[in-house]
Amino acid sequence: MTAEATEEERMSIRSRILGWAAALGAALWMTTALADDPPGARPGDDKMTCQEIATELKPYVEQIRPGAQAAGDMASQLKGKAEKHMAEEAPKMAALSAAAMAAGRDPTGLSQRAVNRAIEAEQKAANERAKADMQPLGDKLTAQTQDLAAQGQSMQADPRLMRLMELGKTKGCDKKK
Repeated sequence: MTAEATEEERMSIRSRILGWAAALGAALWMTTALADDPPGARPGDDKMTCQEIATELKPYVEQIRPGAQAAGDMASQLKGKAEKHMAEEAPKMAALSAAAMAAGRDPTGLSQRAVNRAIEAEQKAANERAKADMQPLGDKLTAQTQDLAAQGQSMQADPRLMRLMELGKTKGCDKKK
């Protein structure tokens, strides 16, 4: 090999290295450029108003609305039953409270112990009645809530929904009325 051939080889190696470096730089730049566009992003997202974001979120809200409404209705029914049970038990507990006050005057304490046992027994019976009446609704509400949570979790896998939520938060749409 001549010195001239060796110099050509050196130049060829240098140009290949420069070419690889340029290709690597371009690949790194592309990776960075692509990372700037989060998943689910579309051109013009940054210019969207809160109203436009809300409009695009509407189909997602409509998907989850029936389950949320059903769970809300069930929670209202459960609350109504609890209030009904409390109203039914109030006169009994008032009478037992009056008995406890009267028993407090017994110097032996025997009356007080008997009234305390009666109060405990009534509270236990009231709790059992309420539980038996409300358990089916409670179980149904639990199932609905779990379904709603699962639906919400699966919706989190939608990159566009997550992007819209991020945009709304960034623009302060959740604070506007």
